[in-house]
Amino acid sequence: MDSTAFEAELEDIIAHDRLQAVFQPIYTVDQAEIFAHEALIRGPHNSKFRSPDILFTTALQKGLLFDLEMACRRASISKYSELDLPGYLFLNVHPLIFVNNDHPSRETLSLLEQYNVEPERVVIELSEKYPIKDLEILQKALLHYKNMGLKIAIDDLGSGYSGLRFWSEIKPDFVKIDQYFIQNIHNDPTKLEFVRSIMTLSGSLSTEVVAEGIEEFEELELLLDLGVTLGQGYYLRKPETNPETTIPSTLMHKHRVRRAPLNIKKSVATLLQQAETVEADTKTEVLADLFYSDSKRLSIPIVQENRPLGLVWRGSLLEKLSTPHGRAINTHVEAVDQLAPGTVIVDISESLESVSDKILSCHDDKLPWHFIITRNQEYLGIGSVRDLLQEITHQKIQYASYANPLTQLPGNVPIYQYIDTLLQNKNKFYLAHFDLNNFKPYNDVYGYEDGDKLIKFLADLISQHCELEDFVGHIGGDRFVVVFERENWQVSCHSIIDAFDNSVNRFYFQEHIDVGGIETHSRQGEMFTFPLVSLAVGVVRPDLYRCTTHHQVEELASGAIKEAKKCASSNLFYSRRRI
Repeated sequence: MDSTAFEAELEDIIAHDRLQAVFQPIYTVDQAEIFAHEALIRGPHNSKFRSPDILFTTALQKGLLFDLEMACRRASISKYSELDLPGYLFLNVHPLIFVNNDHPSRETLSLLEQYNVEPERVVIELSEKYPIKDLEILQKALLHYKNMGLKIAIDDLGSGYSGLRFWSEIKPDFVKIDQYFIQNIHNDPTKLEFVRSIMTLSGSLSTEVVAEGIEEFEELELLLDLGVTLGQGYYLRKPETNPETTIPSTLMHKHRVRRAPLNIKKSVATLLQQAETVEADTKTEVLADLFYSDSKRLSIPIVQENRPLGLVWRGSLLEKLSTPHGRAINTHVEAVDQLAPGTVIVDISESLESVSDKILSCHDDKLPWHFIITRNQEYLGIGSVRDLLQEITHQKIQYASYANPLTQLPGNVPIYQYIDTLLQNKNKFYLAHFDLNNFKPYNDVYGYEDGDKLIKFLADLISQHCELEDFVGHIGGDRFVVVFERENWQVSCHSIIDAFDNSVNRFYFQEHIDVGGIETHSRQGEMFTFPLVSLAVGVVRPDLYRCTTHHQVEELASGAIKEAKKCASSNLFYSRRRI
């Protein structure tokens, strides 16, 4: 095809609205919710212009970028409105469109009005891959969009020409980390440090971070640990013409598996350190003397009648005093006016996980060292953020080392530790024991590989139907436990049983389904027809004042599961016995 015909086809595609919008969800991955949908453009099927790269490259060469841009927006906005998709709409915009003074801000507003889409739900997404020499022009253009209520995102951060300058001058609401830095991040320390730095910087600039190109569970797990809460990628869901608005099972299941082991109730009291306090009206010169007299002192807690007000950081204060006239200006300022913003104050009874969540969600980049610990709102001491994160990391490593190799769920050691902690803290809970009936004959006939598939299927099923706060563990073989600390545990148990019964037939040949069982040798060596696999669930609620160890709870659970297994079909048995 010659260049004239090529250009004519592109003009025809634009003029007759032959572009197709597909949508890829962006998820709030820590809450398993849809946050937004990114609109992506495809050309007609069986056309060289199917590829968006060819579309935009040709349009730029032929002077058709503006026309193509508007056709893309029309296709995206109209389809987004037609599908009534939840969350924000991310619109990809070529930055070079802003070089022209007639950039299509008013046309965009007209389209939004035409299709009843609120401007506040739209995010203009700029790629950093394309160089814009005059950022002032771009800033002025984007100001028009912001004044209309739209938000701004930088796409492909880390892949382009201007890096952090582009970010600092544009001041976007969102930055999207290029997929290069996300893929295989769990095996690449350099990529990990890049993302960690971006997260630190985003906190100080009040910018939300989106991780693009998530393709593996290990990538998602590490991103969650780094505090990334917005993500998209093929692991979660691919771009679709009519995207599902349900949450993908991969996100729901894997996220819960990751969270469960960290719900240990170990108190922050283990991190308590003594630190000298000063009263709120203490002068800055006294604070400076305290820092100068002890080079290892990194913070000073400020109190008023033994109630903590916050912390003064060594670096921040001494930096103020080091500036010209800094000492003269600050010497007589009271300590209460030198407090660092965003000091985290927690009660001594709070769990390590709770404190960690508070610190990691804090957007103050001046909070790297300590937090304040109280009892009944009165000052007790301080805790080290470094010690806290080391303890959390230690717990993760410990739990990972005891994970079941087949399902990666917590194994016996973390299960027993979790139960013992609940007993010690007198936290009411229900223990559900899940066990497969007639699993051995299935394993004998179908083989260990199919047996493992059935076990993994049950693990997924249990995790999918439990809540974030539930602890899911794998004792071994075909036996699982769930620790519920909520009263509506029956809903999850019945949902698991119903889902299992509705799906188990797909693990059998039709001949076994037709006769309702498998003929094989019994333990005594005789031929016997065993029913299809069913699910037994035994539930107990231990008496917190009579049960003191996991061994006693295990004994209760064993009795309950024996009663549940007496039924030939899937069954739930709740034992009223307490010890």
